[in-house]
Amino acid sequence: MRLVLDRRSSRGGICLGLALASLFLVGDPQPASAQGPKETSVSLFVGASEYDLSGVGWTTVFGPRVDHRILGPFSVQLSLPIYGYEPQFGDRLTYVLPELSLLISPRRAQMAPYFGFGAGWSFVISGPNVPDAWTLHAALGIRAQVVSSWDLRSEFRVRTIDPWAGVTADISGGLGYRF
Repeated sequence: MRLVLDRRSSRGGICLGLALASLFLVGDPQPASAQGPKETSVSLFVGASEYDLSGVGWTTVFGPRVDHRILGPFSVQLSLPIYGYEPQFGDRLTYVLPELSLLISPRRAQMAPYFGFGAGWSFVISGPNVPDAWTLHAALGIRAQVVSSWDLRSEFRVRTIDPWAGVTADISGGLGYRF
């Protein structure tokens, strides 16, 4: 599945963007005070990542994330995605991508969408020596409260490595614990 944007698909992209933006504009069914003091969460995620680096293909991505609400709808997130891929020429690589994100989630409800963006760093922990590089990313996701302190998450994250030399597109899900 390759994400291609051109004039023919821009109308669908605009509709999708408007639909997702409307999720953020829906009022919060519960006041923030009813949520309690649970402002930090730790989660583990796993998913699939399509990459276009020095080769193209799909691979598994996984790792931990820590979110902390800082003010109103804003949260910071530390994430440590790990994934391996097979370059066009050479041995398999395993990347670690520490990332810092700013998340915006206007709703504090049982089902809360969010948007985020940020930067990070990429380095190889196994395989041929590849220079470290900056990363930039954007994310769109949703958190669904399962029970009082547990939630399920689903996220789509697009990342550029060594902007704009390579890109990845992750689809992941995970389980989080709020405290």
